[in-house]
Amino acid sequence: MNSKMQQIPQRVINHQGLNIPASQDTHVPHHLKHEIVVVPSTSAPAWGSYFVFDFKEKALTLHKIAIQFNVSAITGFTSSVTPSDARYTSAYGWFNRIEIVQNNQVIDTIYPDSQFLLNNLFHFDEDRSYINNAAGNYASVTQRALLATTASNYYVDLWTYFNQAHPDLLYPKDDIQLRVYLDTFLNNFAGSGTGTPVSKINFANLLCSVTRLNSDINSSKLFHLSKQVHHHKFNETRYATYALNNTGTQYTVVLNAIVGKVSFLLFLIRPQTAVGDDWLKFSAISQFSILDSTSTNITGGQPVLSELALGLYAKEFAKSSYLSETARGITNNNAYAYFYSFGADAEDTMSSGRTYNHWDFQGNEQLQIQFASTPSAAFTVDVYAYVNSVLEISPTYVKKLQL
Repeated sequence: MNSKMQQIPQRVINHQGLNIPASQDTHVPHHLKHEIVVVPSTSAPAWGSYFVFDFKEKALTLHKIAIQFNVSAITGFTSSVTPSDARYTSAYGWFNRIEIVQNNQVIDTIYPDSQFLLNNLFHFDEDRSYINNAAGNYASVTQRALLATTASNYYVDLWTYFNQAHPDLLYPKDDIQLRVYLDTFLNNFAGSGTGTPVSKINFANLLCSVTRLNSDINSSKLFHLSKQVHHHKFNETRYATYALNNTGTQYTVVLNAIVGKVSFLLFLIRPQTAVGDDWLKFSAISQFSILDSTSTNITGGQPVLSELALGLYAKEFAKSSYLSETARGITNNNAYAYFYSFGADAEDTMSSGRTYNHWDFQGNEQLQIQFASTPSAAFTVDVYAYVNSVLEISPTYVKKLQL
């Protein structure tokens, strides 16, 4: 008799007294409530200013956050084309940085480039379509121009340590504050025509995906935390930027702002004058290397060619096809964002906090880039490194530790 025919599905008696296949059995605590909490900003948002969100609810687990911006139509501008092409950039460019604060400490700082890239690299194309459409799709002038004709909502899905750690918020010291530093409107406007464009941010909300804990589970968590501190691994963002003049084809920058166990890093290059839609049009290089303090290549011993980084290497870490949106692909959105991972699974590291190897940066490593020809204008190199860190939580404090 066929061995497969002899297999008998395993059955279990579940908590409801039902005799069901083991594959249908789940162990989920009762009376949990999963919801999205909408938190209005504590202070009013305005272009070029700073505002905050305060999230102080307790007895819950925080999974992820997003920001909703409601902005006015763009007025004061006469487009030179019909229909009007006056538009906002993708809402991922509307802030300069966001600081996430717990227990009066900045646990992590997130940046527009890194948030845009994480969401476009580590989601499948079907999922990132929703994300980009919600924020104003970088690849569609038509969609963003239509949104700008009336007051519209834009949503920025943030990739933060909450995605990795899923911390419990149990005490007042667990309160979350987001400090949002907004860019100017003119840096986030695009269109051809005349006049002085005007925009207003009507309001902003923080959207928090949470699981509310029932009293028994909340008491259990409080008890266990009182016995031993809890640790949650996550990847802290380290940022370095370099403004360079166009004096040749090869450039080397010292990554002195990056110290710690780096799982992976991203870097991108664009003209220093890039604003509006140009902020997401990155410049191509011919190759790059990362060197240690002795100038020894630590990215495989040879420079990494651009087409290799954006092609065969990309499929090893990227879940989407974003990095194919170059002159070598079917659609060119200038997606020349360069990535190098020292671990085996960068996406899982950013999703779960699990680590799969690293390079221990000492602050004297070098990034060496080479262009096929001298750049036409002065440019900026922006580097984002993801460093192994830990969130330590006790009944009286929250703090960040570096592994």
